[in-house]
Order: sequence, then C-alpha cells, then structure tokens
Amino acid sequence: MFEWITTVKPEWISAVFTAVTAISVLILWKQVTGEHERGRREKAIELMQMWVTSMISLSPGINFAGKLVERLNEAQCEALWHGRGLELDDDFEHLVSGALTAVGHQYTCDKRPGKIRLSDKEAMLVRSQILIHLNMLETVATAWRHNVADRLIIEQEFHPTISPKTNHFTLETFRLVTGVYPSIALFVEDFKSRRQHGVSKKRVA
Repeated sequence: MFEWITTVKPEWISAVFTAVTAISVLILWKQVTGEHERGRREKAIELMQMWVTSMISLSPGINFAGKLVERLNEAQCEALWHGRGLELDDDFEHLVSGALTAVGHQYTCDKRPGKIRLSDKEAMLVRSQILIHLNMLETVATAWRHNVADRLIIEQEFHPTISPKTNHFTLETFRLVTGVYPSIALFVEDFKSRRQHGVSKKRVA
C-alpha cells in the first residue's frame, strides 16, 4: 500500500515540506496581522472615548480657554506659558470670564481703558486647562505617530479639528512657544501636506 513512498525522490519530499511550511507561515502571518489591525482599531476607539470623556470634564471652560489662547500673539502666549499675568484687549473679557468661572474662580475684571488684565494666578488657571487639553491630544497624536492605534480612524476623527481656512492648527502659536508636543506638530504638518498636495488618506497596515 505504501510502496510508492520508497519510489519518491528525497528532493520532492523536501520541496513539498518547504511548500507546506511556507503556506503555514503565510496563514500565521495573516492571522497575526489581522489581530494587530483589530488591536489598532480598538486602541483608536479607546483613545476617542478617553478624548470625549476628557473634553466633557473640561467643558465648558476649555471652549472659552481654547478660543482665548487661539487669539493670543507670541508674546502673550509666552507670558501665559510661564504663568505670568498679561494685558489683553477688553473684547477678550467674555472668554477670560468663561474660562475662569468654569474652574470655580470668581473673575473680578481689572479694567483699564480698552484693556483688561489677568493676574499671575488667573493666567495659570487658564494655562492649566490648555495644558490638559494639549496633553490629551498629544497622547492621541503619539499613538497615531507610532502606528499604535489605527491611523485612518484617528485622522478621520481628529483632522476636522484642523482648519487651514480659519488658520486653526490646534493652538499653534502657544504650542510653538512651549517647544513641546512633537506628535501634535507632526500630525498637523501631515494634514497640511496632504491638503497642499491633494493626497488622499489611506489605511496604514
């Protein structure tokens, strides 16, 4: 019954064994790759949930603080970063009041003709909200940068927060003053580059 085995050449047996091994490795690789992709998608969703939870806990103060800091010039951002009091135009008053009231600080406006002033303490209260916001976003951007989470999901969910039309690049002036947040910087530059060159978003395996 098994006489045919004795007539099979060794090189044929070796070739069949090699082919079976290669197929097995390919199947295993596809399984592992599929698990990694699923894991990255799950991580992206987990990061989104973390982000939403964080923004809910910071609202509505972060909305006021973010709009305030987006309008600051470099010198004002420098003062805020170092927790120093700063002088602003009086049309910032509602943003300052909203940001400080949200964290339980009763803002008593220090007014001068056309100007208002934030004390050192008030500047630090605004800064703390901005830093929490940026730290959370840096976590998401770092996962995107190192492909720990699904990049396409993160890009679809977070790129709309970046708008060249309104010059909105995630507190760019303040970020540059701090000299930190490298992953946010790369995320923003990637988006700018894609928009400039019309490159479509593709899934990264």
